Amino acid sequence: MARRNTPDYLPSIHEIARQCAAIRAAWTPSERRRRTVDQELLAEEDNGWLPPMIDTTMCLARVRRTAVEASA
Repeated sequence: MARRNTPDYLPSIHEIARQCAAIRAAWTPSERRRRTVDQELLAEEDNGWLPPMIDTTMCLARVRRTAVEASA
C-alpha cells in the first residue's frame, strides 16, 4: 500500500492568522491601498466600526406636519 504524503508541519488556524497579521503589519500605506478591494474598507479599518447613520429629518417633519394638521 502506498503511504499518504503528510506534511512535516501543519500550522494551526491561529498560527496562520498570527502570521498573516504580522505580514499585514509590515505593509506600507500604499501597499495596503493596493491590496484593499474597497477603499471604504480601508477607511473603516483605520477608524473602527461605527453603526449606520439614519437621517430621520424628513420622517420627523412629516410626523410633525401630520400632528399639526390633526390638532387643527
